[in-house]
Amino acid sequence: MWLRSRSFQTREKGELDARAGRHGPLSRPLAVAERVDCRAKLTAALLVSALPVLASCQSMTSMQTARTLKPGRGSGYVALGSEGVRFTKKADDSLGQDLQNAIEKARIPVLEGGYRYGVSSGFDMGVRLALVPGTIGIDGKYQFKGADGPFAMATGLGLDYASFESKGDLSTSSTTLTDISIPLYMSYELSPVSTVYSTPRLIDRMTKVSSPEESSSSSVVAYGAAFGYMYRWFAAEYSVFSFAGGQSSFIVDQITLGVRIAYDNLSTPSRKHGRRHHAESSDD
Repeated sequence: MWLRSRSFQTREKGELDARAGRHGPLSRPLAVAERVDCRAKLTAALLVSALPVLASCQSMTSMQTARTLKPGRGSGYVALGSEGVRFTKKADDSLGQDLQNAIEKARIPVLEGGYRYGVSSGFDMGVRLALVPGTIGIDGKYQFKGADGPFAMATGLGLDYASFESKGDLSTSSTTLTDISIPLYMSYELSPVSTVYSTPRLIDRMTKVSSPEESSSSSVVAYGAAFGYMYRWFAAEYSVFSFAGGQSSFIVDQITLGVRIAYDNLSTPSRKHGRRHHAESSDD
């Protein structure tokens, strides 16, 4: 009888210890640790999913006036700036909102360069490469106003492309971004060596995400403008664009400072009016 009672007490104590292990003083720290680990994994997953938004910050600069290059003339530039994102559509959960706030506080550096060449009277083409965040683009520009006088206007067509990979815990996905843009260039010469300009632009962005499990594609429309000032070889520009569509809506702004390098003399006199135009001039 004593042995049976002793055995029963031992089993009961073991069950109590087991329950104490699950619900006792140690259970709270373990539960908190599990929640923290889960939160960390979820945060990592959200960061991976947010990379397309961060990488969608392709360089939004214009770095050119409305005037096209003279036929056979070339002009290049190098620029350094920073880019930021502000979400106009907030996440539904607090963790997603915290992630958006962290992204908004960060500024992405921009390092890029470009080259333009005068193809014919009133038409030139250009290529640009942004090492950070990593895009390549080509465009053509046609000047339809401003052969005479300080005010000029032009339009054109541009194509930008970017590709990157996002590595997660379980798989790796690749993302490609393709921008087709229609700009309207406007510029006004304040003096023979200084110009202010604005470039409103409509952008159709196509995004494709591929992984071993699945692939998806989406399209968003962006609109905005670049505002700049050029003095001889120096250029300063501010760009702001609004992206709407897909799973998120956000605004991208960029501040850029650049130096232009031209084959032409920036102070070559114009024979028509005695005005001196920049290298970006289609005047003879």
